[in-house]
Amino acid sequence: MPTQYRRVIKPFLALEAKDGASTFFSTIRVGSILYTDADVWQPGLMTISLLGENLLTFARDLRECTEVLDLPLALSAMASAS
Repeated sequence: MPTQYRRVIKPFLALEAKDGASTFFSTIRVGSILYTDADVWQPGLMTISLLGENLLTFARDLRECTEVLDLPLALSAMASAS
């Protein structure tokens, strides 16, 4: 699956694994730009990348809480955020 850049339109939770033993929940905020290579139409947990961190979230949250961005728009949004 090609990389998809997505913008968050509703906040949702993601799982963050630290040191292989601990798991934390993180809230992904509205306006965040993330990317994934996962097929969001498959059920289950998907890996996403946000600000250099790999996180796990449910595919349903990606479908319902984000919208697909095209690459030039995503790059422009990421550049203005830095």
